[in-house]
Amino acid sequence: MLQEQQAHEQFQVAFVEAGDTPAPAVITYRKLTLLVSGKTVYIDDLTTLPSARGKGYAAALLDFVIDQARQLGCQTVSLDSGHGADRADAHRLYLNKRFRISSHHFSLTL
Repeated sequence: MLQEQQAHEQFQVAFVEAGDTPAPAVITYRKLTLLVSGKTVYIDDLTTLPSARGKGYAAALLDFVIDQARQLGCQTVSLDSGHGADRADAHRLYLNKRFRISSHHFSLTL
């Protein structure tokens, strides 16, 4: 599945290297063209190991993707994020990076 996404959707993976240990933080993203926002980099996933939170890894990965979007000539970077008390730290990070809450995301499980 991941290889198919990489081949057909310009799906990219970036991560923080930490020596011999697993990557403490990973981000996946892809370039899209949407009617509502034009050229867009969409962040599919951003995750940090619990033991590595608060060290700036997620912020660095967001900065990297924002820079990539600029280099690609994109007008926006967007992502969806769940909501609830356990998401407060993530939302604080997004707002500090100047993301704004621009819509509600609706889904229907089939």
